[in-house]
Amino acid sequence: MQKIQKIQKIEKIEKIHSDEYTLSRYLYAKDECEIMLVSSILTNKLDEAYYWTSEIYYSGYNIRDLFWKIYYDFYFDFNPKFEIFIRKKFKKVISIETYFHILQNMVMRKHSSRIFIMRQAIEKFIRIKYHTNKYNIRGRKPKYCSNIDKIYQNLIIYIYKTDYEGIVYWLYKLLLIDKCNERDLFINLILFLIHNVIQVCDMETDNVYLEDWTVVYNKFLNVNKDKNVPNYLLFISIISNILNNDSNRECPIKLFDQPHCKSIYEHENKCVDRIYNTLKVKRLYSVAQYIGSFDILRNNIEHFQDNILANWEYYTRHTPCWIESLRLFKASFSENGKIVFENDDLLEEFYELYGYELDEQSKIIQNQSIETISKKSWKIWYDLYFKEGGCIDFDDDFTFTY
Repeated sequence: MQKIQKIQKIEKIEKIHSDEYTLSRYLYAKDECEIMLVSSILTNKLDEAYYWTSEIYYSGYNIRDLFWKIYYDFYFDFNPKFEIFIRKKFKKVISIETYFHILQNMVMRKHSSRIFIMRQAIEKFIRIKYHTNKYNIRGRKPKYCSNIDKIYQNLIIYIYKTDYEGIVYWLYKLLLIDKCNERDLFINLILFLIHNVIQVCDMETDNVYLEDWTVVYNKFLNVNKDKNVPNYLLFISIISNILNNDSNRECPIKLFDQPHCKSIYEHENKCVDRIYNTLKVKRLYSVAQYIGSFDILRNNIEHFQDNILANWEYYTRHTPCWIESLRLFKASFSENGKIVFENDDLLEEFYELYGYELDEQSKIIQNQSIETISKKSWKIWYDLYFKEGGCIDFDDDFTFTY
């Protein structure tokens, strides 16, 4: 029970401060760690993926939800049954090895950008509060809509046409603007799948089986209740299943290869002779220039580098692993972001344990987390990981979110 309450407390903290620049245990930005983790997984760089996973996990962040998002964004499309494996792993006692085992099985699987791009499009609509009549379809609806409720017919037509812009707009409108009945949307998608994709025609019995479909929907809710992903991402996954014609067999599940993790275990256990050498010893990787293709939170901070070097402590105040330490030493922050202690003894004790002295580190160490990163087109990052074009083409100045 205490573990559940701790997880819920972390989730609450993260939700409240999700739009704030927050540092990890070794003073990387949380959002940039997440992008680096995604990038290392997509390039099968397993050792690097272990590192970024450890950085997020040991910082105390709720990495479980991040793993679900990564799975749906890039791996669900070709690996829908892999969801069962992840779900079973998360039902057991969760440790860092839980995530390492998932990573070992994730990197060997075929990935896709389709769901990721569709999610990005919907979230763009949310940010700009988009509304248009561009995707309204007038006139008599096709025969394949005859068993579909009227309010869902436009979406079904765009699914039938494999028109991704229309699909994401109508998902956005139905779920987030019109606040449609999600059960009814689910049932209509399944009816379309059965009668027009699988081509099992039993149109007269649709109403008879409405109760059965409600049971199926309730099972769908039960399976997904702990994932903490937005409803539109789950519905994108359903539509992806409808559209997916790939017949490749999924890879078998590999047993956990603990020896492969030896180097990251050794690194975690490596001792630091002086506290100010912590970052020099413990940092293995740098954030990459391509994260400029994402809307990273550092862009919201004026005089970013100077601010972080002078006030790094301020940006740990919402980091789970730092919160308890700051409380223990009775630290608070002034209006200009300077850390304040009740007395000099507490100040000295704090820095004896956590005097990382980021401002005194070499330029190489500093640049691992705060090197200048210019804003880049979404295509810079996308083209590194995907040979095929995106299912939706954004403007060049568009940037992803994560």
